[in-house]
Amino acid sequence: MQGIVLFALVFVLGAVEASHYRGGTFSYEKLGKNQIRVKWRLAAKRSWGLEYECKNIGQTMTGEYNGVLRCIDCAGDNKVAGPLTYDCVGYSETQDWSVVEGYAEFTADRPQFTLFYQVEPESQCKAASNWIDLVNAAGRSCWRLVTKVDLVKKNQHSPVVTMLPVFTVRSGCRSVIPIEASDPDGDIVRCRWAVDAKNECPPKFGSDQHVCGMATDYAVLDKDRCELEFPKMGIPGWYAASIMVEDFKNKKSNEPLSTIPFQFLLNVTEPGSCVGPLVQGPACDIIRPGEKWTGIVTARILPASDAETIIAMPMSPPAGMKTKITTSLPRSEASMELSYTAGRKEGVVGFCYTALDNNWVQSDPVCGRIMISKDLPKDKEEAEPAQLLMAKSIPKPGQVYGNKKGETPMPKTWRLAFNKPVARPRKPAYARLKYRKGMDFKELAKFNFADPNEINFVEGTESSIIEFKPPLEKFKDGVQYFVEIDSGTAIVYKPDPCGNAPAESPNPGLMYPFQTAECKPKPPPMAIPEESIPSPDFETAKEKVWKIKFNKKIVRPTNRAYISILELPSQKVLAKFDASKSSDVEFPSDDPTILRFNKPSGIEDGMLFTLQLDGGVVMAVNPSPCRSEMGSALSGGGGGGKGGKGKGGKGGGGGDDPGKKPNPPTTWGFKSPPPPEPYVDCGDYSMTFHVPHKYVDDMAPELLHLHDPECTAKSRNSKWMTVTTFYDECGTKSKRLSQQKMRYINTLRSDPKPIFSGAPATRKPHKVDLKFVCDVTGTGVNDNQFNSNNGVDTKKFTNSGDMRTYLSIYSDRSYSRVLTNRFPNVSFTDVLYFAGHAVNSAHELEIDSCRAFAKDKTCTRYDDPYVFIENGCPVDPTVRISGSGNEKRISVTSFGMIQKGLDHNVIVRCRMVACDSKNADECAAIKAKARNCPSRKG
Repeated sequence: MQGIVLFALVFVLGAVEASHYRGGTFSYEKLGKNQIRVKWRLAAKRSWGLEYECKNIGQTMTGEYNGVLRCIDCAGDNKVAGPLTYDCVGYSETQDWSVVEGYAEFTADRPQFTLFYQVEPESQCKAASNWIDLVNAAGRSCWRLVTKVDLVKKNQHSPVVTMLPVFTVRSGCRSVIPIEASDPDGDIVRCRWAVDAKNECPPKFGSDQHVCGMATDYAVLDKDRCELEFPKMGIPGWYAASIMVEDFKNKKSNEPLSTIPFQFLLNVTEPGSCVGPLVQGPACDIIRPGEKWTGIVTARILPASDAETIIAMPMSPPAGMKTKITTSLPRSEASMELSYTAGRKEGVVGFCYTALDNNWVQSDPVCGRIMISKDLPKDKEEAEPAQLLMAKSIPKPGQVYGNKKGETPMPKTWRLAFNKPVARPRKPAYARLKYRKGMDFKELAKFNFADPNEINFVEGTESSIIEFKPPLEKFKDGVQYFVEIDSGTAIVYKPDPCGNAPAESPNPGLMYPFQTAECKPKPPPMAIPEESIPSPDFETAKEKVWKIKFNKKIVRPTNRAYISILELPSQKVLAKFDASKSSDVEFPSDDPTILRFNKPSGIEDGMLFTLQLDGGVVMAVNPSPCRSEMGSALSGGGGGGKGGKGKGGKGGGGGDDPGKKPNPPTTWGFKSPPPPEPYVDCGDYSMTFHVPHKYVDDMAPELLHLHDPECTAKSRNSKWMTVTTFYDECGTKSKRLSQQKMRYINTLRSDPKPIFSGAPATRKPHKVDLKFVCDVTGTGVNDNQFNSNNGVDTKKFTNSGDMRTYLSIYSDRSYSRVLTNRFPNVSFTDVLYFAGHAVNSAHELEIDSCRAFAKDKTCTRYDDPYVFIENGCPVDPTVRISGSGNEKRISVTSFGMIQKGLDHNVIVRCRMVACDSKNADECAAIKAKARNCPSRKG
């Protein structure tokens, strides 16, 4: 079985009968003025019809009736040929394609013109002849082959393409397709994608996508080598490629001499092994005119492949080349004989071959050339691989790099020097930075020589000097590192007498060490809280300027960094000072170890605070930083595998400057002075109380009074209130301490809410209860005394009696234990348990009323008792009365007197009657009132 391929752009097979186009190419030779011989090489579905049904090499056929080649710029009858006639030059039964070749001579009416080969009328191309259904274009996409002829320029031939029409690869696999394009004149040949704006693409109907531009998003076309690489393929299906091949006078020229088309198909199959058959065969041979040439192509299945056999060996031969499969297929190894007899003309003929396995994985095509020349050239020139000149490279082998004075600094740009100019590799190949960890080498970074973003060829496309940016921020001090150069990072190309793309001669791989110097980082500047103002537990007083002390000389940061004062416990920020601003923080020249800032407002007495220093509030000059301190600043904000184009990170307050070392974040607590305490001034005849407003939670002064409620406080200023009383006024108490010493006492207090409106008692504590004492010493401190004799003798009358009732207070509701202490302590939530008793158990007891009053009275008109039982009826809402006979029990929630003297002691008295025949009327009246009690107050 034999197969041939022409320069063809193939798309997916469609279900429509006319979807048979697989690609093609055109070329031309100048014959005379405005005259050319135009040659076509087309590929189509072999089984489509008689037009493409190749059965024998050399078989002559006529193409489809509506395929026309025209000179679109020419006047008059511009038809060049159509339908085309051609001979079969190759076919593949396995892949179902034929390649045909023909020519025609044409004289134009002008020296510059463009040839179109397409279906006519153009509007019927989608129905008459089109691509197979494609992934990268709309179904039934039209095709057009465009050739641009320029006979003005000194150019005898256009380029010639000899290629297979169909390539099969697996999804996810990398594939490299060399385009066998040569120029009979020896001109420079380049390839590019077809451009719609240059009228090189087929018609586009509506919103349909057509075959134009890149075949896939992943396709990479090397224009100089005419090599198409697919790093990976997308979803399975058919893809079409449309490439324009141009020739140029020399390497520097950008103006093409001619432009021809090349179109073909790529068949992407389901994922699987990416290992295709290994194909080997002739690449370049030189013979004389009329001489016969033979060659052998072999193919075999590799162990890493998931295929078992070779099923086809497709080939795209030149006209006149014979092929013969010498092994029966399918089998794991196969071979094919090639034979060709040169004509009388000198020139170059090209051919390409490949192999297809039973999983339809196709090897990357291999292309060869036969050079026909009367003068045989010398043997192929060998090119020695480039050698790395380590002594001229950076880093140098064995060099120690450090940052201290006298040490060799690490260069920001590394350089590899070779003994000859080298070219950039087409496939990834790396220079690697490594270090040793135990017995293994660990990779720190790598640099892809194939990527111009990472590696710079200093002298151009071929250079003996290679530069790149190392990841300086990743280096550590005192570590041995290794530079490892992959084989194939630097390429020297071997010249080829056949004009093929030169073969690669890669550099050998090698590794060499270098070292970073030991380095111990200097400590950062540290704040000394104990020598600062405020210091820990420091009670701020009158200092208007605060300072922070450090253990070494400091300088101002360039980036924002803050000194913050936070209230506790809320963590509310009271003030912030930006150390980078001279208006906020002073770095005094008289003491380079401190900074100063103004005491913030809002520091009130009796509060706790935190002083918080950001990292980088101050910087210490660090003239010889260690590598571990330098970070991204070493690489200028980048480095690593991207050649220094990355972004550097922010440092502390000093940015990325390794010559300055920031302080670490620091915090400590401090407190403001306690609020001022109340005090009393003791005069000759009066006493004055001074109370801070804050001490009583800014309560209004008029709500605070002495024992006499009419003696209220008055505001003295924004911070203080005062109240003054004579020693014998406002309920002031006095006590003789000695013959010449008197004590005067009064209390400043607030009134709590009464039990009910108008009640002199309360169940709420005083919010303020401040006792003031004046101990006055000296002659005349006490009042002089005398007896006012009214001249009348006072007569005294005396008698005695026995109490018939008594009142007891108990510990709890069981009424089992009497409290004997005079004033037991109780709280406002406690319940008081009283019981009235008739001394004579035969008498019935009635309670008329119970009242309470302060033991220590104010001696003013405000000493009203609290009546909680009246006329036998409860007045207080918590009073409960029970019992009968000679005992009546009373329970009431505890309370206190609102107005009182020095202490809070309360006295309770009840008017009780032990009923007998002598007071029966009185008892009856009490009972009658108790049966008709009014509603309780409160």
